Amino acid sequence: MKISRYLNPDRAATFLFVALAALSLVALVFGRDAPAGGFSAGLLAGAAFIAYLNAFGVPRSRRLLPRDLLALVAGAALVASIGGLLGLGAFAPFLTNLRANLSFGIVSVGTSVQQVVSVCIFVVLAGSIAAMALEFAAGGGEK
Repeated sequence: MKISRYLNPDRAATFLFVALAALSLVALVFGRDAPAGGFSAGLLAGAAFIAYLNAFGVPRSRRLLPRDLLALVAGAALVASIGGLLGLGAFAPFLTNLRANLSFGIVSVGTSVQQVVSVCIFVVLAGSIAAMALEFAAGGGEK
């Protein structure tokens, strides 16, 4: 019995990536109404990407991310900032949780500004961690 067959680092890294990414999505979906739900989910997604980057290297890890990652991060930061200021337009305190009901025929979906901001914070944090990790791993962090 070969023990190296069971201790494959690629399989372990893939399993760790999938487990952390799934846990990140669970934290985002179920923690969106709790304070820092998007933040903790973004940290978990960043940790999943760093584990993948360490196991498979820069070229393979770059393929996981969109080409315009920093534009996506900047857009999410802008949407999160606007979402925080919406309460001021309704003459309510800053970061007030405003709710909206969207109706699509017979289906009605309720959403809130807090949920949108939470998803945007997730994108900003996970994207920033991924961009910094890729830059550092590619040798851009050294002087």
